[in-house]
Amino acid sequence: MAAYFARALLMPQDKFVNSLERNFDGKKVNISAVAEEFGVDINTATQRGVDLGLISAW
Repeated sequence: MAAYFARALLMPQDKFVNSLERNFDGKKVNISAVAEEFGVDINTATQRGVDLGLISAW
């Protein structure tokens, strides 16, 4: 629960979705750019996408 809360706090849903859209090339998301934007590692950004149902698998 604490990790979920931290991800939500660091990467608010609306800003995270906007970042995913900006970093989507039509085929895939540059998750490393998303992670860099929020100052988190790739795994944390990916898990936030999973939390929101926007990324289905690692």
